[in-house]
Amino acid sequence: MTDFFRNKLADNYKLAMSGLFNVPTISSTYNIIRIPHWAFVYDVFFEVETLDGGGALIEIGFVGNGDTADPNYFFTTTEGVLSAAGILTGVSTGRAKYFSDASGVITLTTNATAVTTAQYRVFVGYSVIQ
Repeated sequence: MTDFFRNKLADNYKLAMSGLFNVPTISSTYNIIRIPHWAFVYDVFFEVETLDGGGALIEIGFVGNGDTADPNYFFTTTEGVLSAAGILTGVSTGRAKYFSDASGVITLTTNATAVTTAQYRVFVGYSVIQ
């Protein structure tokens, strides 16, 4: 049997956290967490700390790595609804992302429903593999 080992290992695990946000009142995509080149994003969490019933819709995606930006890669508007307090994970997408070509950014897109008291943050787990 011929061996075909081509391993790259990582012995680091990082958890990045965005700041605590109120929902922006302008419908747009916002850059929230920088991701380095060679990073493998394996977890994205969305925390609703303070709830407000305004119905804002949130998507979490990425830009960079030489790819076309995908605003709902990690969280779709169905999952990113500020309707319950707690920490959510992207169930329907369940995706990871390897930034093998260049660095990138985790993005947050909102429909700009005016929610003045809701507060949220995003956590991203990743490891750099070189």
